[in-house]
Amino acid sequence: VSGDEVDALGGANAAGVTVAGPLPPEPPVAQVNDVCDGAIALALSADALSVSVDGSTSEGANPDAENASCSASNAPGLWYSVPGVGGAMTASLCGSNYDTKVSVFSGDCGAVECVASNDDSCGRQSSVTWAPEEGSTYLVLVHGYGSSSSDFPLTVEAGPATTGSAS
Repeated sequence: VSGDEVDALGGANAAGVTVAGPLPPEPPVAQVNDVCDGAIALALSADALSVSVDGSTSEGANPDAENASCSASNAPGLWYSVPGVGGAMTASLCGSNYDTKVSVFSGDCGAVECVASNDDSCGRQSSVTWAPEEGSTYLVLVHGYGSSSSDFPLTVEAGPATTGSAS
């Protein structure tokens, strides 16, 4: 900046602030589902047995202590919740562009219990299947292997409910 430009702005210290060099970038804004309590509910029902959402763990996501007992990693993760419906349920990260992990929990945030987890089901991406209890809510944690993070497609599907055979 030239001396004339500084004067036009009100002088070298017009606002009482001196800046030496460029300002640092703004920190990324945390995503609402960066923590278990902020899990985004996915609309899965007996009438809609599949739901997909795109996300990214690259910014605004942090490592989660909950995964220590369910496919542990130091990678940032994002949380989603799904109701237990139908038959076997699957949470898939196939098609992601990084080395993923997926963990499924039951229970309330702060006291979750590992139901199932996976690392490397479809190449370096993950897919996990579990038997749901009708009416229960499951928490799905999308995270990465080691400290990996990037963009992902999450698809959660439920198979048709099985019924007993008639005699």
